[in-house]
Amino acid sequence: MPYVSGSSELNDGVPNAWFPIDHSLITWSGDPSLVTGTYTLATAGTLYLVAVKTQATTISNVIYNVTTAGGTLTASQCFVGVYQNGALLGTSASQSTVWASTGLKTTALTSPVAVQQGYVYVAFFFNGTTGPTLSAGSTIGNVGLTAAQSRYSTGATGATTALPAAPGTLTALSASPWVALT
Repeated sequence: MPYVSGSSELNDGVPNAWFPIDHSLITWSGDPSLVTGTYTLATAGTLYLVAVKTQATTISNVIYNVTTAGGTLTASQCFVGVYQNGALLGTSASQSTVWASTGLKTTALTSPVAVQQGYVYVAFFFNGTTGPTLSAGSTIGNVGLTAAQSRYSTGATGATTALPAAPGTLTALSASPWVALT
């Protein structure tokens, strides 16, 4: 990613900010050093979405941090996925076992997906008693955006055994779950 002149920089010309490429990532929802809160995936069967900007590329993994493990998660009914332009592009294997523990997670998509330049929505959904809690940032991550433009939102409800084909109508979240893509 080229450095753009005119943005914040030190006197020696080195950018005064960290970028995803500095961490060997394609993109992220924000600088992970600014993530100080959490957000619990609270309602089973609900799609939780995080929008990230990207160049045209191929995505293989979604990275996020589980701070509190999910409880009594239903086997084969907990997934991570990637949407673009209203369509499901890729999904992970079930994360019911993975989300029963805490820590930084690198979740592989079942097949790498090609995305166009623009917005990509990373999706989480679970079924079970208690969803996992993810690292999150500000409660004002959607400031100035309409619900349809939300960076952090919920979408379709009633999902059971697979991610829905489309994300559904967006409703803004009051927190900013952190994600990155590789």
